[in-house]
Amino acid sequence: MILNNSEIIFDTVPAHIDRMEIECENKENLDMITKKLELTDNILISIYNPLIELFGIKLDTNININLTFLTVKKVLGKYVTKNKTKFDKMIKEQLMLYNKLTIN
Repeated sequence: MILNNSEIIFDTVPAHIDRMEIECENKENLDMITKKLELTDNILISIYNPLIELFGIKLDTNININLTFLTVKKVLGKYVTKNKTKFDKMIKEQLMLYNKLTIN
């Protein structure tokens, strides 16, 4: 959705919960859009790491991981220390969506 040269995107990334991003040219447009969407300051989060918060995954910052929708369960699954069922369900749903969108 584009409004006043602003863009609202729903983003899906392997091992992360889906999120909505709002990109605006200026703060005035951002404030107008968040008001129209009735988003509060409690919802507006600039930095959130679901790997740690939801799944207890802590990785060495020097580790080089190539995450894709096809590899995420194998690569990160062994690091999940909480909400394993939720993690597996989310990965399964993301993989199903990925497969649906990539099948010719």
